[in-house]
Amino acid sequence: MFDLINEAALRRDESIRAQLDLYGDSFGPTPSLAVRHYRYVFGDTSQLDSLLTQDANEGLGRDSLILIIFAYMDEWDKTIIRFKEHAKVADGAGAEVLHKAISIRSKIYGNERFQSAWDQKK
Repeated sequence: MFDLINEAALRRDESIRAQLDLYGDSFGPTPSLAVRHYRYVFGDTSQLDSLLTQDANEGLGRDSLILIIFAYMDEWDKTIIRFKEHAKVADGAGAEVLHKAISIRSKIYGNERFQSAWDQKK
C-alpha cells in the first residue's frame, strides 16, 4: 500500500482518491504516511508541515519511512534540509533508509537536480 500510494501521488493519479478519502484514516501507520503525501500532492499543504513536524519530533538518524515520503515529493527547500540533518548523524538502519531516499529522489528528479539542491547553502 505504501509504495502504491506514493507512486499514485508522484504520478498525480486521482483514480485512488475516493478510496483514500473513504478508508485512508483507517490504514496503519506506514500506509498513513503515504496517504499524507497523496493529500499534500492534491492540495492539502498542511500535510507537509505535519510530516516535517513528525520527523523533527522523532529525532534524527533513525530509520523513518518519512524520509522515503520526502524522496517522492517534488518539494526541495524543506525536505533537502531534513536529508542533510539526518546525514550528519545517521548510521546503521537510519543510514540505509536515508541512502534509499536519496536514491529514489535522484532517480525520479535526476541526479543533477538532486546534487544542485544538496549543494545549496541554507
